[in-house]
Order: sequence, then structure tokens, then C-alpha cells
Amino acid sequence: MSGGAKEAADPESESLLLRREGSSYTEEGAAGAAVDVTEMDYVDADVSVLSQFHEDALAQAGFGLFHYFLFLVLGLGLAADSIEVFVIAYVLPSAERELCMDDTRKGWLASISFLGMMIGGLVWGNLGDKLGRRRTLVSALTTNAVFAVAAAFMPTYGLLLLARLGSGIGVGGSLPIVFTYYGEFLVKRHRGRHLSWLLIFWGIGGLFTALMAWLMIAQPGTQGLGTRLSSWRVFLVVCSAPALLTVFGLFFLPESPRFLLESGQDVEAMYVYQKVFRINHRQNDEYPLSEMELPARQIPPPGSSPVGCLTDTLEAFETFWGSFVQILWAPYTRMTMILLIVWTTTAFG
Repeated sequence: MSGGAKEAADPESESLLLRREGSSYTEEGAAGAAVDVTEMDYVDADVSVLSQFHEDALAQAGFGLFHYFLFLVLGLGLAADSIEVFVIAYVLPSAERELCMDDTRKGWLASISFLGMMIGGLVWGNLGDKLGRRRTLVSALTTNAVFAVAAAFMPTYGLLLLARLGSGIGVGGSLPIVFTYYGEFLVKRHRGRHLSWLLIFWGIGGLFTALMAWLMIAQPGTQGLGTRLSSWRVFLVVCSAPALLTVFGLFFLPESPRFLLESGQDVEAMYVYQKVFRINHRQNDEYPLSEMELPARQIPPPGSSPVGCLTDTLEAFETFWGSFVQILWAPYTRMTMILLIVWTTTAFG
């Protein structure tokens, strides 16, 4: 790295400055020769090198306006997810009378979204690693919004149940990716704090849902599309707006640079770092790093074909099941039971 790059770095990121030695990055001031990546496998060598370069590149780009916009867009997406979780509690009393639901049917309608979230987490989580965080997040939130709007126009209980399952699949896909996407634009030192702040929007989504329910569901039905549309149906349409707004905002955001690096799109990743730097500094300063400083690779990254994504999804499910069974046995039994109690009691809140 050039001397100009070192001078441009913030004081808090000086420890992250890295230098090229052959084809690897090492912490500045570290003793010893460069790591011989030819003696390491692809995962242990290339991923470690890319992680170091990614941290340095983010430190050079700084923190500013770009991150504030990213925070608001992803926060709105998290609020959209929480709205879909809370919304059914306000809809059930009115929908119960209109669709003639008994207690069993109400129970299924209230819980079907959580089944969808489990399915969405398994499917979209793997797609996020293969197709990109931003693209996968857009598709998950779009699925959430489309099925949320569709639920408002479902004439029967069965179709409403199916629509709620679809919106739950979208929520299950977007929830984990929101945090991953945001975290990959933050340096490690500040990542935990900022991800905690993002959780504020979960509560904001709950407040928005309660406010809209208070304003709308107590009101008489609204005339729409030549027929009388129940107020709870209008409420469902309004509650889908945050998801749609998040999808719109994501079109102004780039793909995660960490994902681009790991998928072999080094030049595109460098463009993202430069874009973040320009937005944060809003000056004519030149970004300290260049394509010439990108770390070399020993093995080309794996592709992301649809067949490969399907295979990886099935493998991810097998891995998930194996891990799930493992946590039920020693030495994890005690910790698993404690966490089950904590999360179960939290769910009642």
C-alpha cells in the first residue's frame, strides 16, 4: 500500500491497514514472512486474505451518508418483517366473522406465517450466499409484499391461509439477509453496535401496525373496486407498503462488496468501495486503494448456476438437520435447554 493510502486512513482504522507481501495481506507491523497460500486450501487461504482486504477497504471508505441511507432502507425492511408478524393479531377478530372461522382455523391462520418463515430461512439463506445479498433481499421482500397484498383480496379461508404462508416465506428470507447485508458494509469494530441499533426498527414496525389498526380497523368498510372492501383488508394493503418502499430503496444500493470479493467479482467490489468512499466524503479525494492491490487468488471461486444453487440448498438442509440433532446431545444439552426456555418465554412477549 502506498504512503498516501496510509495518510488517508482514519486513526481508528490504522490497525486495519494492510500491505501486500507476494499474494497475501498481513497486519502491518506483524513479524515473520508472508503466508505461503500455496500450502493452504482455498477456504483457509483465499477467504482469510479477502477478509483482511475487505476490512481495510471499508476502513478507507469511512462511515457517513452512505451508511445512514443503508441503515434507513434496511431498517424499513426489518420493520416490514415485524409488521407481517404482528399484523395477524389485529386482523383475526374481524376476519373471524367474515370468513366464519372456528378456533382451530384461527390458530392455523395465526401460526402459518411462522412455518413460512422456517421454509424461507432455509431456502433464501443459501441463495443469499450464491446469488448475492441485495438480489436475494429484493426477491424475498417482493415475495413478502406481493403475498401480503394478495391476502387482502382472498375471498376464502383457504386462499387467505395460502397467502399468509407465502408472505411468511418472504419474511423468513429477508430477516437474516438484512443483518448480513448491513454487517458487510461495516468494519468489525463497529459491527455489533450498529446491528443492535438496527433492531430498533423491529419495535417501530410493531408500533406502526398498532397505530394503523387503531386508525383503520375500527372504521367502517371502504368503497373500492366497485365493491365494499372490509377495513381489515384495507389495513393489510397499507401494511404491505414498508416492504414495497424497501424494495424501491434497494435499487439505489450496491451489492455487498464482501460477497462480490468471495464470488470472484473483484473489480465490481472495488467499484462499490469507491462508491461508498465518494458518497461518504463528498469531495474530490481519490480512494486510496486500487484494483492493483486486490489480493491474488489461488483457486477460482465456485460458480452460481441454478443447478448448483439447488444442490447447495439441499446440502444446507441436510447440514441444518444434522446440526439440529447434534445440539440435543451432550455437551450441548444443558445450553440448548436454557436457550429454548429463554426464546420460548420471549415469544410470549
